Parts: sequence; structure tokens; C-alpha cells
Amino acid sequence: MNVLIVIVLIVLNIQARSFKQILVHFPSMAYASTFNALYYYLCKHFLVWDFKSKYLSTRILRVLHIFIATPLLVLLYLTKFPSTSRQQIQYVINWVIASMFFEVVANKTGTLYFNRGWNFGWSLLLYIKMYLYSYFFRRYPVLVLLMSIVTTISALAIFKVPIRKGFFYGPLLLFRNK
Repeated sequence: MNVLIVIVLIVLNIQARSFKQILVHFPSMAYASTFNALYYYLCKHFLVWDFKSKYLSTRILRVLHIFIATPLLVLLYLTKFPSTSRQQIQYVINWVIASMFFEVVANKTGTLYFNRGWNFGWSLLLYIKMYLYSYFFRRYPVLVLLMSIVTTISALAIFKVPIRKGFFYGPLLLFRNK
């Protein structure tokens, strides 16, 4: 299912001719992927959602979603973003509804699971945030980064993500005091 999602996103991006706009939307794509990766880093010992596959390892699935699916999704979303306010609101609503539909299917088929109080309501908020922040990132990057930091810290507190001694093991080990 995860590979199918990537294939569908590639085909839809080809049909929309969105790859021509990749340089324009790259900062927003990188922003969304970075915060997706940050989730996996900050919550590595306390995941609230994750992907499963019978055929792919968890690491491959995460790389697939962080570096391919998320950027392709954001690119497709931003490529056809309408210019009038009324159309923009409906556009965001449509994308959130479509994303929720695919999330429900992924959850029902067992390729996506929830833990520790995460549910479809939280996913709905995450999609709204992802789509709005991705759109506004190009115009107001500092503001969006500050809002992202605030919402990330809030989520860590709401879900009581433990920060332990071993938290810095991994990529940040180089910066640890010896």
C-alpha cells in the first residue's frame, strides 16, 4: 500500500505537470519533510503513529514517506493552489478530506497504526496544519517555523513524550558532552 501511494503520487504529479514547479515549491516540500523527520526523531521511543508493511522494513517505510511521499504530496497540493480566497478554503478542505480518506483506508488495512491516544481527530488537525503551513511557508517562513516549534512543543506535552537520558543517542551524539 505504501509503495502504491508513492506510485500514485508520482503519476498525479506527472499528470499535473508539477515537476516544472519543483524549485518554486522546494522550500515548502523540505519544510514538511523536515518536520516529518523531526517527529520520528523526537518521538523515536514514544511513537504515536507509524507505518507497517509485510514487505518493507520500518526504516524503509519512514524514508519512503519522509523523502518521497511527503514532498510529492506537498508539491501536488501547492501546484494547483487557487488564487481566490473562497476557492482556497474549499481547496484546503478537499485536500484534508482526501488525506483523511486515505488515512482511514491505511488504518483499516493495517498499514498505519495509532498509539498512545493518537486518533483520527489528531490526524485531521495534523493535515490542516501541514497544508496551511506548507502554503504559508513560502511567504512567511520565520512565522511558520515559530508556529511549528510551538505546535511541536505543545504536541510533545499533550502526548507526554518522555525526554530521557538516551534521547540524544543517535545523530546528536556528536554534540553530547563527554
